[in-house]
Amino acid sequence: MTADDQLSPTGGSFPFPGSGRSSTFRSLSGFGEVAALPPPIFIVPFGPEPVYTQPKKQQGAYGMNRVDNDKGGFIRRNLIILIFCAMLSSMPLMWLLDGSTQLSPDHSDHIFVGAFVFGIVVAIILSTIIVVVNPPSRYSLLWTTIILFFCVIFFGTLVGMSLISKWYQIAEFSGPQVTRKIEDFAIARAYKTYGKGGCNHIQLRDYFGDFCINRQEYRTVFADAEDTQPSGYCLRAETERNGSAIRIMHSSSWPFRKGAVVRCVQP
Repeated sequence: MTADDQLSPTGGSFPFPGSGRSSTFRSLSGFGEVAALPPPIFIVPFGPEPVYTQPKKQQGAYGMNRVDNDKGGFIRRNLIILIFCAMLSSMPLMWLLDGSTQLSPDHSDHIFVGAFVFGIVVAIILSTIIVVVNPPSRYSLLWTTIILFFCVIFFGTLVGMSLISKWYQIAEFSGPQVTRKIEDFAIARAYKTYGKGGCNHIQLRDYFGDFCINRQEYRTVFADAEDTQPSGYCLRAETERNGSAIRIMHSSSWPFRKGAVVRCVQP
């Protein structure tokens, strides 16, 4: 009797796939019950002969292993990259929308609160999509979702501030009563800034607002003063008025043209 016959409950054998030989098994109790077979294997029908392989496991969310047999579509495999590209592309959108500065009435508190809520809502929606789709990532699903959540809140709040501010201006500066003209605004403070772009800043006396002016013009008007409260100087800018609402047709983030700081005609 061969070694294979000693292991077989009936003296027979069964072929082991792809090995070219027979493999035998023996009854555990002697009554025809056989030992448990090895875990199932998946056949990948490529190459000259079938290749037998086990499913690939990788670490999933919350420390649990999951089987990664899905190659996924382009969107699923690159979902996280696409979301971050969308957030970065929102920066030019803010620059396009930020073409004017409203002085009165002041909606800054409402704008910030609304923008923060907008950022949270967008973050919840995108985080839910990440959890449901579960795109491939070098980090666990939990950490991927947390990082994405806070990044989206930051960018979503910035975009929300531009959108809500623009909505207020559209609502308040529409209609035939809107007038446009050049006005002077008294300057209450001028100060230098470092590492914040190619401009210094001024603040108005009668309205809340911080505006950027060219550094060369700042030096011409205010010399080398680090922080000063000038008297008799005004910011000359184009404005729109609709009743008590007023806005300057220039973004507070971009430097004014040369010659915007002038001597006030009236004190």
